[in-house]
Amino acid sequence: MKPCKHIGQRWIVLDSVDSTNKYALKYAQEQPAHGSVVLAIEQTLGKGQSGASWQSNANENITLSLILQNQHLHGCNPFQLVEWVAVCLRGFLVSHFGIRNASIKWPNDIYIGEKKVAGILMESQFQSQKLHTVVIGIGMNLNQKDFTGLPHASSLLLETGKEFPVLETAQELLFYMDQKIELWYEKPTLFTALFKDNLLGLNEWRNYKIGDSIKKAMIVDI
Repeated sequence: MKPCKHIGQRWIVLDSVDSTNKYALKYAQEQPAHGSVVLAIEQTLGKGQSGASWQSNANENITLSLILQNQHLHGCNPFQLVEWVAVCLRGFLVSHFGIRNASIKWPNDIYIGEKKVAGILMESQFQSQKLHTVVIGIGMNLNQKDFTGLPHASSLLLETGKEFPVLETAQELLFYMDQKIELWYEKPTLFTALFKDNLLGLNEWRNYKIGDSIKKAMIVDI
């Protein structure tokens, strides 16, 4: 494993857990945990945005949570963290897999073409009304073939025809994110701009689910 400077120095690898985010939040309450990564071979009750379930077959995909704490958050607002992670995930697909049509689907999904391959779920803890701990859950579909009932889901295997080792790929992802975090500390607005520039459907009319209805809309700015 390549040495990381800021995050990813401590790895907790679990055979099975209901939710890596839930485990990470509890872990962060019990000791200093900044930069720690919780990775599950099997996640049984993974969550997506707005409480949706994240379906992931055991030992086929990346399901991990990264813990960031107190002074290392640099007074950021939470969505700036989402922007950093989303830009990193897309950049990792481009640089590591050579995928050129990767994009960010508002607010926290990563797509290849019109298919979702990764997602982000962030949960926060506050102390004395100040942001103290952020847990960033990352799910990336690597080797899963069957997405029955999920017509807009895909995996790196389906998109490239190649299988990828789960733990090694997760470690490569964290190394990539570690390389980018110092730049994010210095210039978070750069990642806001990159997030916007790589939005799926930017300046295009598309159908979006708003509340309980589907409406046609255009993203022009964030």
